[in-house]
Amino acid sequence: MAGPFNFTGNNIQDTYQRIVQTDGTNFFDGTGSAVTFGSPFTAEGISGSFTEASSSFSTRVTTLETAGSSGDAFPFSGSAEITGSLKVIGPLTITGSQLITDDITSSGTLRARVKSFDIEHPTKIGKRLVYGALEGPEHGVYCRGRANVLKVKLPPEWSKLIVPSTITVQISSVGKFQPIYFEKFISNWLYFGCDSDDIVEYDFFWEVKGARADVPKLKTTQ
Repeated sequence: MAGPFNFTGNNIQDTYQRIVQTDGTNFFDGTGSAVTFGSPFTAEGISGSFTEASSSFSTRVTTLETAGSSGDAFPFSGSAEITGSLKVIGPLTITGSQLITDDITSSGTLRARVKSFDIEHPTKIGKRLVYGALEGPEHGVYCRGRANVLKVKLPPEWSKLIVPSTITVQISSVGKFQPIYFEKFISNWLYFGCDSDDIVEYDFFWEVKGARADVPKLKTTQ
């Protein structure tokens, strides 16, 4: 069966071999010859398994961008199932809901209107537990714990992870009031003081927060 178009001999920079066209049921190359997409199929820049769903491809001519060519790179309308790796170079716009069942790794910035986690509810069968992420005007980190002495050693990475001038420390006495205060941060140690000489045993919770030093300061109005 011949495809709806035959581009052989047309002056389109010798790219007619890279054209994929459809009559709504079958696929054809730029010469009109039938094309079969097996599992897996490979084209320049596209690899892995492809499963066609109902009305997956639009009936327009679709160009697969290859090395040395330009133009639209695989315009697509409908549903696709990809097994394996998908590498996208350049911007990717997706309209609609996405379900990803594995990890996502990004070396850039992730942006969202809201962020939350969604897990099976630990105490209510058949329900989901959804918590929202706490937001703030900085890229910050925190560390917390419980102490019974007036100094706490933070994880070793904190000396390079945070901007020291941005540190804030909260203290909560355990059991009874203890006039403990934050004194200083030196060489990855938090030092505390106490306004009472009568207290010989300390017990308190502490929490420290700081802005990250490895990324630019967040610009909240953009």
